[in-house]
Parts: sequence; C-alpha cells; structure tokens
Amino acid sequence: MAYYTGPTFGFGLKIKGLHRQGFLGSLDSIAEKYLYRYADSTNKSEESVQDGLASIHKNLCLGDIYVLRSDKCRKDFLDDKSDVQYLAYNIEEELFQQEISNKRPKFFDFLFELSIIAKPYTSELVFFFADEEWRADQYVRYHEGFVEDLVVLLRQTSSWSIAVRNLHDMSHTSFDAIPLVYKVKLIGEGDKEK
Repeated sequence: MAYYTGPTFGFGLKIKGLHRQGFLGSLDSIAEKYLYRYADSTNKSEESVQDGLASIHKNLCLGDIYVLRSDKCRKDFLDDKSDVQYLAYNIEEELFQQEISNKRPKFFDFLFELSIIAKPYTSELVFFFADEEWRADQYVRYHEGFVEDLVVLLRQTSSWSIAVRNLHDMSHTSFDAIPLVYKVKLIGEGDKEK
C-alpha cells in the first residue's frame, strides 16, 4: 500500500572531472549548518517521483541527483517497511511560515550557499520541486535564472506551486501537482552576465 509521504525537493548537477569528493565535503558542511540531509540517488526518493527524477537526470545530462530532506521526518505517514525518509517537510514548513510570520526561510540561504559551493565544480545546477507524482512524460514548469529569481518565485506563493485567484470573490488557491525544474545560472565574482 502506497502512502503519500510528502514533497520532494532536491538538485542535480554535472560535476567537472573527478571533483566529487571536494563537492561532497562542501555539501556536507552546508547541509550540517542548515540541518538538512541528502541522498545521492533517485531511488531514495518517493517512488511516485522516481520516473520524473530519472527523466531530468537523463534529459538534462545531469551526473548526480541529490534529494534533500529535513532533519526530522514525519514517520507517522510511513509504513514500517518504508525506507523513504528523504522528504522536505521542514523545508516546506519554512516556506509556508514566511507567509504567516514574514520570516525568511533558511532554505533561501541554503540555495545561495549551494550555488556558491557548486560553482567551482559544475557549470550545471538544477533544482527540482515535486509533490505527489512525477511521471517521466509529464510536463513540468521549467525556468532558468539566477538563485535570486528562484527565491522570488518561491516567495510568491510560499511554495513552488502555481497560485490562482478568483477575481469575483478574491479567493485564491494553489496547485502543486506540476513539478518545478529550475536551472540556475551560476555567476561568480569577476564573471560578466551574458
């Protein structure tokens, strides 16, 4: 029996040469700083999104896929046999709390630091956000831009979802069934924007 276990957030990149250990050392440092964990395998994600992750791995030519999770896992939604623990509940909660308390999510700072540490090791950094299901042939929202632009996008709805408003009664709702794939433009000090 499959249970909904939560959103999947993560990133993929193509590491230059044989620099994986250097990158992983830097990733370990910032993951520890922000109390996040990660898995470097698509099969450690929720089963319903594995096909989508395999699709971006292949079609965007990414060498590695890392699935994030917060330090705490909501085990109440998992059966005893499940090893799916790479879920983003605390990250999702941080995004939601910004709407209520106007508190900046630490996840935004993590995104900035990750893009900085990734720059020496890769020219490709792609973040992904998915909810319940992600099929290989499914349409996704695909964007390219700087980390600052991704933060603006995540702030708009306090999530990766698409927000819509009914102008008649000004009610609103959001849809998170469409995964978001965001390719980051990496620019370092001394680089010129093209």
